[in-house]
Amino acid sequence: MPAPKTRTLYVGGLPPSASPEALREAWASFGVIQDVRLIPRRELVIAYVTFADEASAHGARRALDGSTFAGHRLRVEFAI
Repeated sequence: MPAPKTRTLYVGGLPPSASPEALREAWASFGVIQDVRLIPRRELVIAYVTFADEASAHGARRALDGSTFAGHRLRVEFAI
């Protein structure tokens, strides 16, 4: 099944201390980030991160799904 055509990633499992600036800084190596939206959920935070192009989003998803951010394991999926 081909990957979806999207530039936006869903990021689950972020700590409450996460900020848009911290995500931009940590993920800048994958490409230009156009938007970061954080949504608090109980003890954790979710985010939607939009890259300037699909290739950057796909590379970030491959590299970051299952990685850790501030000690929390991340779930990174394509937002559809």
